[in-house]
Amino acid sequence: MERFVLDLRVALIATVVMFCAIFIAQPVRAQDYIPLLQEGNQWNVLHMTGEPGNWRHKTTNVYRLSEDTVIEGKQYIALLVSGDKEAARWDTAGFIREDAVAKKVYYRQRYWSYNDAWERIPNVFPEHLLYDFDVSIGDTVITTIEVGLSMSVRNIVDKIDSVEIGGRYHKRITVLSSDSISWCRKEPNEWIEGVGNTLGLLYTNIPIPCSCIYQLLAFIQNGEAVYNPFGYDTDFIWEDTSSEPVENAPPVTVFASGRTLRILYADAGDYAVDVFSIAGTHLLHRECSENEVAVSLPAVPEGIYVVRITSGTYSLSKKIRLN
Repeated sequence: MERFVLDLRVALIATVVMFCAIFIAQPVRAQDYIPLLQEGNQWNVLHMTGEPGNWRHKTTNVYRLSEDTVIEGKQYIALLVSGDKEAARWDTAGFIREDAVAKKVYYRQRYWSYNDAWERIPNVFPEHLLYDFDVSIGDTVITTIEVGLSMSVRNIVDKIDSVEIGGRYHKRITVLSSDSISWCRKEPNEWIEGVGNTLGLLYTNIPIPCSCIYQLLAFIQNGEAVYNPFGYDTDFIWEDTSSEPVENAPPVTVFASGRTLRILYADAGDYAVDVFSIAGTHLLHRECSENEVAVSLPAVPEGIYVVRITSGTYSLSKKIRLN
């Protein structure tokens, strides 16, 4: 009998040790939901244009939260962005809200339209899902391609673990773009509870036509950089290695009025206008020399397009929406 009790105790101890070993071997997971929209949060996002190994422009867009606002009966927080070197000018990028119970984040981008008199009118795009942190491996989440764009992207949840940030474990979700969109990148993107993702706050891993990428340079809380996924030793970068400084670039305004593309080019010489679909398909090429150009695009479907203006060594790319 005593031997039976001893064997039983040994078995119980072995079982406890085994379960402890299994528990320790598991990755640490964040237990409580960490809200994304907290006072004092700031996102410094590195914007690079050019091509890998030869990024001609590196600038930092700084995002921070502002005042509450109500749109169509829903409570949002205005999202401010500064894109100048001194971070002195701040504009409203859009409006963001969070459902902490459902663990989802939604966004509405602000944009400017023009009337027939070419007067600017502020508008906002419809709301779209930015993040869903209540997912399981294998789930498919539909988001947008990039801030303000209307084309959807299928993201497949590939992995769920956690990452330590500021002494706290945050849930990390690795997503892959669906193969049903043949032109998207296959590299993973990481959504992080309470942070956003490794490409900033508003961006996904879908490439932008005309060679443009984003990276989260630093996630800042109450003035302190607490997360830097790419290992930069600074939280602000502003470089221009092109042959013509950005501040000396010719003043060009590109916008759409309905299905008409309008270009205002001060002191224009000879320049070329190219229009691409958001997937990179070349739709139009036109040689111009006028200061004001109107290009009618009645056969082009409604959506987001990229317009590229090229003059000598100067090149400008801008996204527009045709209604």
